[in-house]
Amino acid sequence: MPIFSGGTGRSGTTIVGKLLGKHSQVKCGKPYEIKFLTDVFSLTDVAYGMRDFASGEISKKTELYLKLFPHKSYEARMKKFSARMLDNWFERTNRLGQNSGLHLGITRKNLKSLLAKLQEEARHDLESAARNFFYGFVNAQRQYKSEPNWMDTSPPNIMHSASIARLLPDAKFIEMKRNPLDTIASVVREPWGPNNLDDAMQWWLRRTDMAEESLAKIPSNQRLALKLEDLIIHDRENSYQKLLTFLGLEDEGPIREYFNNEMLAEKLHENRWKRDFENPKEIEDRFAHMSERWSN
Repeated sequence: MPIFSGGTGRSGTTIVGKLLGKHSQVKCGKPYEIKFLTDVFSLTDVAYGMRDFASGEISKKTELYLKLFPHKSYEARMKKFSARMLDNWFERTNRLGQNSGLHLGITRKNLKSLLAKLQEEARHDLESAARNFFYGFVNAQRQYKSEPNWMDTSPPNIMHSASIARLLPDAKFIEMKRNPLDTIASVVREPWGPNNLDDAMQWWLRRTDMAEESLAKIPSNQRLALKLEDLIIHDRENSYQKLLTFLGLEDEGPIREYFNNEMLAEKLHENRWKRDFENPKEIEDRFAHMSERWSN
């Protein structure tokens, strides 16, 4: 069963992945974020056509490119997908400046073989070919030991959950939520996110809207909303058990030990936004006003 955690970004998607990765029945991908189900020209784009993207997900250059070249034929989308699989998704530098990418879990030879099979099968049944590619990718992972559950932690998983669930009907989704102002305060410090406060607020609102719209198409028994602050501070045991129950997992020593010893309040920095900003009350009011205007 594929498990996808996601959220706006900086909301705990990787934390919950690291926790579940300690369970004997769950294998986390290498890297934690595979990219090729959520990024532009993804596997779901190949199968179903190009999606809409949230603010900041793709560059202005890519937005313009998609408007000029809508890629109506699956062959054109397949060509882009294959190129990205063997290039910047295969080996890249992550936000911490570390070497990352699909090469951590699969050889280039095996990946090329899977891509060739995808192109061949796509001529007969595009959706089935894309689905077979995904499971072939999981089975080809170096570290995979036939665990019954496999997990990815790309934040956009939730914004694009409907298209992922269409391709992988048995998938389950964990929506990680966090105090929006703590998320925004974290994002403005990141090189990949908006560094203007108002832009960051709009970024959060757009992504939240997309997540709600997409999740509404997922059966309720396949999605779980979990507040990061509850899991780590306010409702620890209940949130932990809710997570295990949702995935049909028994409590085990290694995951319990990680939960008790690593998922600690001091690492979360709850309400850090009040310390990071000189005028927290003004910022709180600005966000409330922007949220109200947005919803109207």
